[in-house]
Formats: sequence, C-alpha cells, structure tokens
Amino acid sequence: MGSTVVEAMKARAILHVAVPGGHDRIAGRSFGIGESMPLHHYLPAAYVGGFSAEASLPRRQREVWCLRRGSSEPFKTKPARIGAQNDLYTLLGGVWTPQAVDEIWSYYESTLPTAIQELTDSERPLDANTWVRTLVPFVTSLFVRGREFEKRYEARDPRMTAAMKNPDRANLARAFEFQRLLAQVATAHWGVATVRDQGSEFVTNDLGLSVAGARQFRGRHGWLIPLDRKNVLTVTPTKSRAVAFHSGLGWKAHIARTSVTPAEVDLINGATAWTAQEFVVACSRQRLAELPDTWPDRPDPVWLSGGWGCDQREAIAHEFDWHRLATVVGSPGSAQSRQSLQLISPWIYSQPWCPPLILPANLPEFRTGLHRKGNSLWLELGPRRGFPGDPEDPGVPRRSRSR
Repeated sequence: MGSTVVEAMKARAILHVAVPGGHDRIAGRSFGIGESMPLHHYLPAAYVGGFSAEASLPRRQREVWCLRRGSSEPFKTKPARIGAQNDLYTLLGGVWTPQAVDEIWSYYESTLPTAIQELTDSERPLDANTWVRTLVPFVTSLFVRGREFEKRYEARDPRMTAAMKNPDRANLARAFEFQRLLAQVATAHWGVATVRDQGSEFVTNDLGLSVAGARQFRGRHGWLIPLDRKNVLTVTPTKSRAVAFHSGLGWKAHIARTSVTPAEVDLINGATAWTAQEFVVACSRQRLAELPDTWPDRPDPVWLSGGWGCDQREAIAHEFDWHRLATVVGSPGSAQSRQSLQLISPWIYSQPWCPPLILPANLPEFRTGLHRKGNSLWLELGPRRGFPGDPEDPGVPRRSRSR
C-alpha cells in the first residue's frame, strides 16, 4: 500500500476485513460506546428542523408538519420523532464495534445547522473546510444511510448477497460506499437556489432529496436537496471542476447561486413528494395541502444508486481524494504552496469529524485527481492504472506505489 496513505494510519488501530465480492481491505476501527438498542436517525433531526416555522428553539425541538405516504391527514411532530428506526445501523458481530456505522454520521450532524446557514448566505464565500467536513458528508450520506439502502444493495447482485452469511453486510456496505462517494459528491457542481417570494416555501421528504427537471441543471441530470424553507441545493454530477479557490485568507468553496420562481418551487415540491418513500415534511398544514392530491406508487429506490458518472474502477481509484482535499483546505498556506496533493495528513483524524479509512490491501495508492490552476483547486475523477493486470501509472511517485 502506498506510503502517503499508510502514514495517515499510524495513529489509528488497523484491522483487516474482507469485503464480500471485492478486494480485501484494512479498516481504521471506530471505537463506539453503548450496545443497547439505540434509535438511529436516517434523516438528521438537525436537518428536518430547518423546515419548521419556528426559529427560537433548537432544531430538534421545533415542530413540523408531516404527511405520510398513503395518508390524507397531516400531523404535527418534532424532528427527533420521525426519520428513525431502532438498531438500523447496529453491527451484530465482527471486528467493528456495534455503533461504528452510526458514529460515521455523528459529528457533522452537530455542525449541520450552522453549515447550512453559511451555505445559504449569499453575502459571504463559504469556507472550504466547512464544506468539506460537514456539507459534503451530509449530502453523501443521503445516498447511503436511508432505510431503502439494504434493498438497493442486495438488488445489485441477488445471488451473491443471498450466499453471504454476514448479517452486517448491508451496514458495512454503507461505510464502503460512503467512502467511495465522498470525492464524487465533492466534484459535482453545487448551486444554491433561493426563493424570494414570501408566500413560497420548500418541503422535504424522508430521503432529503429528489430529481427534477429544474432549469438550474442546464439540461443535465442532477439532484435537488431542499436545505430549508427558502433554499434548495442543486448537485449536478460532473467528473472535473474547480472545487475551491484561495481568497488570500484561506480556501473557499465554489458555490453557484441563483433564484427560483414560485412556479418552480411548486414543481420542486411536487418532485419531492413523488420521490418520498415514507413521508413529506413542511412548515405548515397549508404547504402539505398544496401538494398533488394523489401520489403515484412509491418509486423504486434503485434510482438512488449510480448516476455520478464514475465507473467502479474510477470510484475505487479516487476514494481517498476527499481525504486529500480535507488535508489541503484545512492546512494554512497559500494557493502556491508546494505541499504535495498526494498527501493525506494524519492530523485530519484529530479534527472533529473524519470517516474511518477502509484501505484496499492488494491495490497501489492511485494518483490523486487534485491539481492546482492559479488560485483554484481542481478535482478530476479520471481513469487510473494500478489494478491487477494494468501497467504502472507513470504519474504516481515511485515511493507511493505498491510495495
């Protein structure tokens, strides 16, 4: 394994695990606490509270209106009481502690309300460290932490998953897939669309996202993620873009900004309701009453898989580029710093949140997709050599190749 990644693991417990249907991997163990039957939220209560009409209480304690699929009667509730299931992520055996998967989401949830406020503030550029450490993980997690994930995972290869005896296979797959999606989500085009009309407000659903033909996508496939009552995030997959720029005072995230009309809000809310697997949340009964009278059959959640533009080999080759990006934007220095972009610094694990590293035991360290252009930091997710049978990649320093 490449030395720059191995150096990042020195301060962590290293465990060897076998990934079903994949490469053997080494995991940085996450040491959990508590082995009772916890309530696991698949939709963060700190996120749901942003759709409340209240503003004085902490987000988890604010009241929202909820309408369940198949019901015509909305009800008032609090974010902590919905979007959750007992023991959803609890691991039953093996080398990881029981709550290791749930702990992956723990830190960024506490910083999410502030991060969303900073993301929607059009007056100030968004700090890249906030974007990398809180917002990219939040968006990424929407694709792996839902209750529908196990169904999607097992649908990929039913015969293989049926033959696997490990009861934790789906929950461990959440961690593996989360790692591989981080760089892809960061490379996607991000834009915040705001509705200025006082009478228009966004709703959200149990997935926290939908797909819609909004003009902000410029004719391309993308995801709509309602952020709060007045803002929606558009995430459009792309394999190369400038993700951050240096302002002279630090790294800032590239975020596009636009506005939406009340008619577009209605279209987005309709798409959010259609996409819902279980429920829709709004600030008032009236907002829920404005949704279509009848929802079609529950959509197949398989559409949540894929769609990011990378094939499996590219996803594996760039699965540590989020860690490298976190190293750069969290370090002092200018855009002209000579710091190696291949480096994963061990200090990123001393920060409040960092996912566990799950390392392939039989693959080299691949050449990073990070590069500098002027004062901008680019991320490019292209093909890489280094898989069994491939010639060596001349772009990877010899010291970083497999031993």
